[in-house]
Amino acid sequence: MALISIGRRAVDRLALTLSDRPTDLVLDVSTRCNLNCAMCSLKAYGSGQHMDLDTVAAIGPALDHFRHISLTCSGEPFLNPHIMDILAYVKSHSKATTDMFTNGTLLTANVARDLVRLGLDRIVVSLDAATGETYAAIRGSRLDRTLENVRSLVRAKREMGSARPFLWLGFVAMKRNADELPSVIGLAAELGAAEVRVHGLEPYSEEMASEITYGHGSDTYRHHFEKAVDEAGRLGVGLALPRLEIGPQRRCHPPAHVAWDGTVVPCGETVYARPFYFLKAKREHREVSFGNVREKDFRTIWDSHQYKHFRRSLRRRNFPAACDDCLMSYGVIC
Repeated sequence: MALISIGRRAVDRLALTLSDRPTDLVLDVSTRCNLNCAMCSLKAYGSGQHMDLDTVAAIGPALDHFRHISLTCSGEPFLNPHIMDILAYVKSHSKATTDMFTNGTLLTANVARDLVRLGLDRIVVSLDAATGETYAAIRGSRLDRTLENVRSLVRAKREMGSARPFLWLGFVAMKRNADELPSVIGLAAELGAAEVRVHGLEPYSEEMASEITYGHGSDTYRHHFEKAVDEAGRLGVGLALPRLEIGPQRRCHPPAHVAWDGTVVPCGETVYARPFYFLKAKREHREVSFGNVREKDFRTIWDSHQYKHFRRSLRRRNFPAACDDCLMSYGVIC
């Protein structure tokens, strides 16, 4: 019996080792933004800095081992004056597919052509409304201008004979905009977007905590999601939806994540400390880090005992205190 137990532990350790190779990387290229969105904590708690090319270069040969690299951020990537140099560096030092998340307001025709020329594989444009009024209330900007910017990307791809970057839309579901999700699917089809990715709201204030569409009362919003599923099927648009219930099962397999200054963190939720609300209860995201690529080799950081223990705890669903009530692990934020 003891030999069987030892054998199972060895198999468990081997499985964890084989599944512990870093395949996905997030580079937090900027913590600044030109908008002040209703649901975002960045202006109140973020650091307002840009990643530079030296920080990306410090990751070194490890870049070539990733299958996917996301040049995403807490803020707006096109505010970073080095963003095209970073994209060019990543594409020349890695075979990984690449993506960016943007609010679309700075996606000018020149930026669009640069993205096509440099070979960005996918771009996700946040579009939380189908009407100008709702969009302005959430993002404080003009929907028509953002849509025209997206169309400039579509034109650039056509003129330059490229299918890439593939276009996705992002949507943060709230009480104030849930009824517009089916119409956003229609916009996606019109723009040629392959998928709409819907996220649940992670509130950072009592006011926004009243805007969640999941948990108690989620049935009120379920029909908007069901209508969106029907519309996506009719128009041939991919659709990823978050959970509407907070269930007992939690899981998390975060990618490698490098903050703007080179700090290696477990995920985007641990980049900077800030409050959040789990249903109606106030919680706190903590800063968690395992080293800095400007001071230590990335693989040394990744293979450190502390970081390994953290990842293995997640895989065994024995969540560390830093992950208490994290909505990502419940599938609310996808």
